[in-house]
Amino acid sequence: MPQIQKAADKASAAVANLARLMSNIKGPRASKRKTLMSVAHLILLYGAEIWADALDVQKYQNRMVSVQRRCAMRIASSYRTVSAPAVLAVAGVAPITLLARERKRIYNRCQTENDCSLIKTEERLQTLAEWQQQWIIDSGGRWTAGLIGEVSPWFGRRHGEVNFYLTQFLTCHGHFNSYLFRRNREESQLCDYCPGKIDDVENTFYECNRWAGNKHAIETLLGEAITPRNTVSLML
Repeated sequence: MPQIQKAADKASAAVANLARLMSNIKGPRASKRKTLMSVAHLILLYGAEIWADALDVQKYQNRMVSVQRRCAMRIASSYRTVSAPAVLAVAGVAPITLLARERKRIYNRCQTENDCSLIKTEERLQTLAEWQQQWIIDSGGRWTAGLIGEVSPWFGRRHGEVNFYLTQFLTCHGHFNSYLFRRNREESQLCDYCPGKIDDVENTFYECNRWAGNKHAIETLLGEAITPRNTVSLML
């Protein structure tokens, strides 16, 4: 549809201009970076009440997702290789297809029902439920899904900022020898501190001898062992 292509082109231009001001290491916090996402969403979702169903066509969906993914990468300060499902989850941003359908449902219900505020709350809960189901079956970002198993608590948290370093842990794309080896940036994928072990995110944070003292100190403070399954719940 022309409307989708036009909206995606405008949003893409806005993202490109704003992204220049937001490097991964310096710049505003993630909460402030979401201003970028709000600008893009205003453009992307303009008139979604009319054309939301067109996103059932894969090429239109892909065009929208590609723009939204770039925004989410700026929020999370992620590597460019992180998949769309993973970076959206880390950034705490619902997929654009679900947001478009949410707008259409709200518009249709508000034509016949009076309490639009309640309708918006109910439809947002429906969007989060659909996002959760989609997150479970998505093929991308499975390490992230193992950490952030439920998107609603992470999405609704009122504390904590993601940044360049935390995002590397949450996505497994970062300064790990195994990742850099796959990108032809390192000659070996083995850990510099643990002989014979692959230096991936799980080894670095949960097993590596170099950081064992830090991990033990945190576990003593929390009173329980830290594992990939409980790390995010402890953070929350």
